[in-house]
Amino acid sequence: MVRNMHELSAIVLVINGTKPRLTINVEYVLGKFRHQLPNAVLQNIFVILTNCNKHQVNFKPESIGLSADVHVLVMQNSAFSTDPSCWTPIARRLLQIDWENSMDTINSIVELLLNTAPITTVSFNDMNEQRNDLISLLHESRLIIMQLQSLDDALETCMSTKRNEAKYQFFEITHVDYHNTICSKCHQVCHDHCQLDESRVTGSENLKCCKVFLNGTCTVCNPRCSYKLHYHGRKLIVPCSRGMFDYWNSKVSSDQAYNIQQQQLKITENLHDQLKTIENYCLRLVDMCSGFNVVDELYTLLKFLEGDISNFKSEKVRTKARAFLTLVTDMCSRISQHQKTTSSLATPVESLTTEDTTQHTRKKSVILNKTAPLKNTTVMTTVTSQTKPRKGTESQNALNGASTQKKTEMMTNEKLARQPSVEATGPTKIVNEGARTEKQIRQEFQDTVEQRFQEATSERFNRQLSVQELTEEESQLLQWFRLCSEQNKELLLTGARELSKF
Repeated sequence: MVRNMHELSAIVLVINGTKPRLTINVEYVLGKFRHQLPNAVLQNIFVILTNCNKHQVNFKPESIGLSADVHVLVMQNSAFSTDPSCWTPIARRLLQIDWENSMDTINSIVELLLNTAPITTVSFNDMNEQRNDLISLLHESRLIIMQLQSLDDALETCMSTKRNEAKYQFFEITHVDYHNTICSKCHQVCHDHCQLDESRVTGSENLKCCKVFLNGTCTVCNPRCSYKLHYHGRKLIVPCSRGMFDYWNSKVSSDQAYNIQQQQLKITENLHDQLKTIENYCLRLVDMCSGFNVVDELYTLLKFLEGDISNFKSEKVRTKARAFLTLVTDMCSRISQHQKTTSSLATPVESLTTEDTTQHTRKKSVILNKTAPLKNTTVMTTVTSQTKPRKGTESQNALNGASTQKKTEMMTNEKLARQPSVEATGPTKIVNEGARTEKQIRQEFQDTVEQRFQEATSERFNRQLSVQELTEEESQLLQWFRLCSEQNKELLLTGARELSKF
């Protein structure tokens, strides 16, 4: 579905924040969720935790491979889960607070979504292509090892008998520009020039519509294999029947044995080249999607190879196959270590880029130079003012009825309580900085900006507050500052203090 879109604004993950721990079921679902996300979209992920307050949250983004700085919003939205007639005055007051906080959270969500730049969905298509190519390469590796067994059988017969009419099966792989239905168990093309839409994922439901399948089983395979073992591939796998009798018509026994040995060496070289190609594909997948569990795909190959080894007759081939298994296991360790390194060095998800922070610092911290409410209606306040109770909902009407009066009292009390710390006009003064710690100065700075923003936005709800209005540029800077990470806030504070010295 995502691949049909040109752009993606955000991915919102809604989780019940009251879960006491990350259970197996939840961990599996979240792991699959992260398994499908390219690194390019991680900055547009938002996590919303419901039915809880901020101090009750148990979920941590790192548990599913997300950055610790990902946007996590909390809202207590359980006000309407009980009968309003059972509410006590204390319960009603608490629910009123939860309701107002939930509306503020919704406003923050809308503002974040509007301020987030959309990203292209090309990374999803690229990741799926890499993943399907990797699965096809793993299957070809099994075919190469099986050819070693066929060559070894031919060599044994060639050394003991000059004329052998027995036939040995080889697989000749030819890449074509159209897709065929291929069985990963029987190693054969079951349907040439399949007319269905190409589905390179093994076991795709779309394959059931192929004409070679009857009730989900292949009519070409013997025994009939399930559609889950088939996939679409742009190649032909042709069994080549080569009788040793034909060889001896043109060559002597020693020459033929030499040729078979040369073929074994060539196949062994191809196997090592194939392993390097697989590792390159895996590393590209990890760089593209650090949450994709590439090692699981490789261990699936190991499981199949172990089954193939048990069927090999030649001890030499079993030895080579086990050596290949060891190389694949070592490759799994390297890729796993690379994946851990990539995840630890991943760029944290920030609300503002470095360029944005630099531009804000150059504006000489306009946030500190004015104290007035918003001039233009912001997205957050627009959403809040348009939020209306649903008809027929008694509990919601009860909460909304006291909302305006309650908010007016809260804003007025907060303004009067903080009035001495903010001047009516001109820049805010920070007195006696040497006598206070850096942490206290930074906290006072953030409190001042937060108070200024609340006073400005309160004008949307309470027209009785007479405060100077902000310009559109100052309003935007206020909103950006509230979305900054702690690191960017410290940069802005440092820049403002340096500018105040001139």
